[in-house]
Amino acid sequence: METSGYVDIFATKGMEYLFLLGFGFVLVFFWRFLSGTGEPEIPRKEKGAPRARHMRRVVLPSELYYHRGHGWVAPDHSDTARVGIDDFVQKLIGRARFIDLPRVGTFLKQGEKGWKLESDSLSVDVLSPVDGEVLAVNEEALRNPQVVNQEPYGNGWLLEVRAPRIKSNQAHLLSGELAAAWMKKTEEDFNRRMSDDPDLVGKIGREAGDETAVAVPREKWNDLVQEFLLNG
Repeated sequence: METSGYVDIFATKGMEYLFLLGFGFVLVFFWRFLSGTGEPEIPRKEKGAPRARHMRRVVLPSELYYHRGHGWVAPDHSDTARVGIDDFVQKLIGRARFIDLPRVGTFLKQGEKGWKLESDSLSVDVLSPVDGEVLAVNEEALRNPQVVNQEPYGNGWLLEVRAPRIKSNQAHLLSGELAAAWMKKTEEDFNRRMSDDPDLVGKIGREAGDETAVAVPREKWNDLVQEFLLNG
């Protein structure tokens, strides 16, 4: 009987000890909460602020034709062609999150809105580089928009169009050395804007990958898009 009583007393003392220990943890938690000595809060990025990147070398395949709005055309031997965005656009917007393509049967006009790209904080309209009827859309790009970042001239193509006026459209497109000179100047002009604008200097940040990114005020972003993508 004495052994049983000893065990009961021991168990009771143990429960009291656990209760006091738990109460101590709760007290410490509330003390840290009230005194503000917890972990410092990590500042969050400002949502909705567009971000632009200083351009590194823009890739420009010589066999394609380019519109000054930064869409490309790959004509075949008939009146059909594939179109997409160039490397400048994918570097400008960063990681693509959504692509809004016109439906099959839609008729596009050269120099007018062709499709929309969206990233984390912004969207841009890209001009169609040719006149033509949409014959097919790239379903892979719709499912995985980042393919336009990875392969803008390959698996990241966007539309196949019937373009019976492709020959006359080419008068307003650039190719070969002329396209290379245009893109080189475009890249230089863009980087100069990013470096010289007092509203942009000092706002360098980091985003996914190793591209340098700058938070751009919304009105400045609109200016950049109108100037370089011609969609004002």
